[in-house]
Amino acid sequence: MSKTSLYQRALNNIINLEYEYGIHMDYEEFEKGRLPNYYNICIDNFSDKYNGFIGIIYNFEIYEGSAQIICVYDENEDEIFTLEFNEIFKKHVEDKWKIYEYKIKDASIDV
Repeated sequence: MSKTSLYQRALNNIINLEYEYGIHMDYEEFEKGRLPNYYNICIDNFSDKYNGFIGIIYNFEIYEGSAQIICVYDENEDEIFTLEFNEIFKKHVEDKWKIYEYKIKDASIDV
């Protein structure tokens, strides 16, 4: 898959992340490119730290500070899945859903 079409897939995946975690990542603004530079999607297809997958790193702001979600693209399954989050994002989601005793889990592969 070309880097451009993977970027579009990563961009479209924002909708899934917003739904899954009940957050707002400004999909429309990402799409239109009207956000500051610290709102970005980084495609890392040069690093070996994703165990053969292509890394997709989402950087954006939430009320508590800078959030980061690390996903990977599995070319064999043609699927993007979430690996891990930074502590700011994790705390934000857990605080938002604490009445349901929700605990966020990652699928870390030691990246």
